[in-house]
Amino acid sequence: MARKEKESIGSAGADEGNITGVRTHGGRYVKYNLYGKFFELPAKYVPPIRPIGRGAYGLVCAAVDSETREEVAIKKIADAFDSLTNAKRTLREILLLRHMDHENIIAIKDIIRPPKKDTFNDIYIVSDLMDIDLYHVLRSDQPLNHDHSQRTFVPRERLCSSIKAYNRVCCLFYKMLILLKKVITVVNLVA
Repeated sequence: MARKEKESIGSAGADEGNITGVRTHGGRYVKYNLYGKFFELPAKYVPPIRPIGRGAYGLVCAAVDSETREEVAIKKIADAFDSLTNAKRTLREILLLRHMDHENIIAIKDIIRPPKKDTFNDIYIVSDLMDIDLYHVLRSDQPLNHDHSQRTFVPRERLCSSIKAYNRVCCLFYKMLILLKKVITVVNLVA
């Protein structure tokens, strides 16, 4: 049984750029090594598994959901509970993304349950896979003009909408901070 559990999966060779995985937990999960970082995903997320980005608090890979045949992005937040700050940051991100409902803000499709509760250390957030994000468009050396908007994955109207959505989120966050500052005062706190 242990031999079957360690069976390697994936159709990939190194020349294709795909990453193969090793079945774990009775075949229910597959462990992938992406540049020295391990992703342990349910078996429904199948190759091609490939890294697509790195954020401040996690590594993001792309995979295919075998049930829907959609390509998804999976963000791993490693050691999410190492400190109170990390736990709060992770919870804040999940709560905000769950409540955002806008075409230009990614929506959470799934949060992957850990294979074992006693080793629950990392959080995996599954979302839609986007062609391009606002960060990369704004960081591009290429000036934004009409020709550029025709060649990119993002139409000019959608880019403007993305910038407006970003501004709205910033304003909303600022207003929430002001509200919290007014509501949470020393008098309102219970010792």
